Amino acid sequence: MKVHPDNINKKRKTNKNYRSYIKPNFLSIAIIVFVIVIILIVCVV
Repeated sequence: MKVHPDNINKKRKTNKNYRSYIKPNFLSIAIIVFVIVIILIVCVV
């Protein structure tokens, strides 16, 4: 089967969107983990 150029362009576009989507998502995950760690420390102490 031949790969259509449109499909390649779509994959490239979704790749760029996926990469830009990861950065803020990773930041929010880091904040959530940080908050959970603080809560655990407060509970233990």
